[in-house]
Amino acid sequence: MIDLELELVRENPHWLTVLCAYQAAHEESRKSAEKSSVVQDSADESSADDLPADTEMSEADQDSLAASESDESKMPKIRKAIWLSRLIRVEGVDSEELSRTHGRLIAYGLLKCDLADRSAGVVYQLTSTGKQVIARLSSEADGSHDEAA
Repeated sequence: MIDLELELVRENPHWLTVLCAYQAAHEESRKSAEKSSVVQDSADESSADDLPADTEMSEADQDSLAASESDESKMPKIRKAIWLSRLIRVEGVDSEELSRTHGRLIAYGLLKCDLADRSAGVVYQLTSTGKQVIARLSSEADGSHDEAA
C-alpha cells in the first residue's frame, strides 16, 4: 500500500514539504519536552531538599502527592511531545494549498488528527506510513545525489 502513497507524494511535492515540517516540529517538541522534564525533575529534587528538617509528611500524603504529580504533570508533557497543533504556515506552500494538503494527507493516512480538548482544539501527528514515505523519499533523494557525484 505504501507504493500508492509514495506516488501521490511524488506527484505532489508540497505534500512532502508539509510532512517534513510536521516531522521537524515533532522533533523540536520532543526535545523541548525532554529538556523541560529534566528541568522539572531537578526542581522536584531541590524542592524536597528545601523543606525544613523538622517538616514531615505522612506516607499517605507522600503517596497522594506523587500520584497527583505523575498524573497531572507528566501526562500532558507526553501528549504535547507526540501531538502537535496545526501548522498554519509552511515555507513554500501557500495557505490555501496548505489547507487542502492537510485534508489529503489525513485522507491518505499520512497524517492523523485528534480532538485534544476544548482549549487545544485539533492536534496532528505523522502516521507510521507518513514517516515511511519521508524515509523512502529521503533515501531515494540521497541515492540520486550519490549517483550524480
